Amino acid sequence: MGDGVVFVALQDGRVLGLRPDDGSVRWTTDLRGSLTRATVVKGHALVSLSRGQDEGVLVAVDGRGVTRWTLETNGWPWFQTAGPHDMIYAVTSSGWLYRTELATGRRNFAQKIAGLLHEVVAANNLLYLSTQQDGLIALDPAKGTPQWTHRTKGFVSGAAADSDQVYFTVGHGTDESSYGGQLVALTAWTGEKRWTVTFDSLVQVGPTLAGGQLLVTDNRGTLHAFGAADGERIWQQDVSADVSSRVAHDGETVYAGTSRGVTALNLRTGDIAWSEQVLVTPPSSSYGSTQPVIDSDTVYLAYGDRTVDSTDCVLFAFSR
Repeated sequence: MGDGVVFVALQDGRVLGLRPDDGSVRWTTDLRGSLTRATVVKGHALVSLSRGQDEGVLVAVDGRGVTRWTLETNGWPWFQTAGPHDMIYAVTSSGWLYRTELATGRRNFAQKIAGLLHEVVAANNLLYLSTQQDGLIALDPAKGTPQWTHRTKGFVSGAAADSDQVYFTVGHGTDESSYGGQLVALTAWTGEKRWTVTFDSLVQVGPTLAGGQLLVTDNRGTLHAFGAADGERIWQQDVSADVSSRVAHDGETVYAGTSRGVTALNLRTGDIAWSEQVLVTPPSSSYGSTQPVIDSDTVYLAYGDRTVDSTDCVLFAFSR
């Protein structure tokens, strides 16, 4: 959502602007590339495209479908986030970090950090980078210089941060005896470990911070809630959640994309408020949901075949 439209980015590089009330197409922009990811920041769709084996481009499209700027990158742009002073931080599949002005696309710096970067979080006047092999890295956001590193023996799926701590998930655990994933909390400023939760299943996505709780989906489709302060379990609910997408929330309700549709849960108790199926029996295990997107009265969900060359995907809108 952004600027009165629902942005939809397609695998072939087209970006659509849909009317929120009826889903009709307002405009189409063809960026001519292979989509890797898209996010929405302050009314702009930031669309990541691959342009060859190790080249990519990040394109900003506004709510009218106008391309505002283009940034060429080393590696495919993999994840973007907004930081202070209207800056955009982007990481790539080749381990590069970019700092770019949202308004103009002017590049402030580009720096090689690690082999492969999954995500970046801007908080506490630091950047927290989730990596494939080098753990969690904290950087100075102005210069890109390392402040501290927490090494792990598994890949870091993603992170979230508040004013006191940074939280991240590890795909298959930092303990050699553990076959499951982990949720780890560190002191935000120094990287000192506070607590760890170990799962008996893998974890592919980062945590979602919501009202003092951390929401994590494991590879069995179970959604877990932990207290951010101490890592104590608050609730868990088996909802067949999509294992590769984060959940959304509005401060009271959690919205999880599932293997068959979407489920809404009470944030405090984990009780299921409602659930909608878009397919009773998915044709294959490659079918799944994206992370839900919410506005004041609607939940938007894309559901379909995740196979790269598939065109079987549908956008749904549900009343909250």
